[in-house]
Amino acid sequence: MEKRALTINDLSELKRISDIQIHPDGNQYIYVQTSVNEQESYNSHLYVGQLQEQAISHAWTFGDVKDHNPHYSPDGKSVVFLSNRSGTSQLWMMPTTGGEPQQLTFLRHGAGAPIWSPDGQQLLFSAPVATGTIVYNEGERTREEKKRSTGKEGKRTSSRNKTKIQIRCKRLS
Repeated sequence: MEKRALTINDLSELKRISDIQIHPDGNQYIYVQTSVNEQESYNSHLYVGQLQEQAISHAWTFGDVKDHNPHYSPDGKSVVFLSNRSGTSQLWMMPTTGGEPQQLTFLRHGAGAPIWSPDGQQLLFSAPVATGTIVYNEGERTREEKKRSTGKEGKRTSSRNKTKIQIRCKRLS
C-alpha cells in the first residue's frame, strides 16, 4: 500500500470510540461511536458487543442524534444514557434486552453526568440551574430560594446542581 497524505475526506470517514462500559456480569460491553454526518455535524450512537465472542459489535441506537455517556444499572437490566433526541441533552433509559428508549428527564437546560446508586433505585445527575431559581426538595417538602451573586457587567451566573431521580416512580428530587 502506497503512503499518501491525509485528506479532508479521510477525516470525515473517521469514527471515534468513547465511553466504554462493561456490563456487571462481565460478558457484554457498550460504547459510543461518533462519526461525521452529511450536515457537517456529527452523530453519536450506542453500540453493544459480547466480550466472549468474536462477533462484531452492533448499533443499539440510531438516527440523527447524539447519544453518549452510557451506564449499566447495577443489576445489568438497563442502561441509562444522555441523548439530544428530544432537543436538549436529557437522561434516557433502555432495557439491555432492547426496545425503545424511555425519556427520564424533561429539564429545560438538559441533564448530565448520570451515576447509578449501588442499589440501582436512584440516579444522581447534574443539571444547570439559572441564577435565582427556586429549588424544591420533595423529601423535605420545603421550598428554598437559592440566590447567586451576579457576575461582572450585571450578567447572571449559573451553576450545575446535583439532582437525583427515583427510578421506580420517576420522581425528581
